[in-house]
Amino acid sequence: MAKVLLALERYDAELRMRHHPLVGSPTLTVATIQGGRGLNLVPDRCAIGIDRRTLPQEDPLTAWDELRLFLLSQPELQGLPIEIPPPLLMHWGMELPADSLPVLRLKEAGERAYCPLTLSGVRYTTDASELVRANIPACVFGPGSIEQAHAAEEWVAIEQVLLAQKVLEHLIGDEGGV
Repeated sequence: MAKVLLALERYDAELRMRHHPLVGSPTLTVATIQGGRGLNLVPDRCAIGIDRRTLPQEDPLTAWDELRLFLLSQPELQGLPIEIPPPLLMHWGMELPADSLPVLRLKEAGERAYCPLTLSGVRYTTDASELVRANIPACVFGPGSIEQAHAAEEWVAIEQVLLAQKVLEHLIGDEGGV
């Protein structure tokens, strides 16, 4: 597995050559590793789980296939009993033009609520990507900070919740909704 991990480091360096103006480069992280049954035994198997984050224009299955072909092409891995199963989780990136109706309406609602909103890209996944993939324009908005998400103690300041409420009230109240 050490040889596979070194090959993955090289592949990750290749991925970092790709760039998207809002979200940067795709990422590859070895998120889990399992193997061995005891300190005095040679492991009979080792498995890793990889988190490969795609760019908005990338297809997750194509990204998986590229990774698979890369690993299969590495000379130092030839002859090793490597299995590369399909992804367990797949999320498509999303990108919505800054001048699209949902973005413009949300920015306007923010201005009316005295909460100027900034258009940005993020490297995490939301259900909005599934909507965009189904040709339903969507953008992500909400109170809080991603730094507090998925932590042992998640929290959002009440002031942020109230401000987000005002933005949503303006969004829904203007011309009968989104």
